Amino acid sequence: MKSAESSAISLSALQFAYSPGGAVVLDIPHWQVEQGAQVFLKGASGSGKSTLLNLLAGILAAPPGTLHLLGQDLAALSSASATAFAPATSAWCSSSSI
Repeated sequence: MKSAESSAISLSALQFAYSPGGAVVLDIPHWQVEQGAQVFLKGASGSGKSTLLNLLAGILAAPPGTLHLLGQDLAALSSASATAFAPATSAWCSSSSI
């Protein structure tokens, strides 16, 4: 396994709730995607696919835990910087376009 700095995506201890104290809708103990890899997210409605993509795109603020995109800790960026960084370095395919 490579380090977070050399991976395309590296998540650990990531939990997300839409409101403080609310129900956790995304719980990822660890997930790493190497640069150049292709990923297909599949799951039932409400399983967290869009939430994960919104976190990686900087649309949602990074919660406690580790969320690195191309070695950049998204939690360390301001909201505006995270929103600008992610689309400039990534490609997304919406489920509505499939």
